[in-house]
Amino acid sequence: MSWLKAIAAVCFAAIVSGCGFVPIAAPSGTAGAKNQIVVRDIKIDGAGSRFQYQLRRGLVSFVSIDPKARYALSISVDIKRTSLAITADDEITRFNFEAITKYKLVGVADDPVIDGETRAITSVNATTDTFATQSSERAAMQKLADATSEKLITALRLISLRAKSEK
Repeated sequence: MSWLKAIAAVCFAAIVSGCGFVPIAAPSGTAGAKNQIVVRDIKIDGAGSRFQYQLRRGLVSFVSIDPKARYALSISVDIKRTSLAITADDEITRFNFEAITKYKLVGVADDPVIDGETRAITSVNATTDTFATQSSERAAMQKLADATSEKLITALRLISLRAKSEK
């Protein structure tokens, strides 16, 4: 039975490599090298919160930092909490976290400043158990940081592709 699994794995690898598949975030692959975004620095405004740490961690997996790069990335995040479901006793049972992220690519010398905004949202169910609610909030904030970093990476890649096509 194990030889059947080995044959299946070899066939799958042959099929995938034959179609030109290359992981987009490959550290040394051709796709990873072409799509890597390089900035001088990543600055996230505000105090060092858990969300900012998670956002930065999500960004540095796809963004290289090089002191010689032309642009620095500056980010400011505004997180809003909105009540969605309120019981007759005025208890909140569900709420949203929304991250409104403004970013700027600040260049050196005469380089133009490129800016934009992304939005990400996640929901949380509140329970009567404080620990469960706090755990849900923490998990929701992690999801929000991941979604925000993915949207920022997408926006930066689009900017990079536009700049390459204009050359």
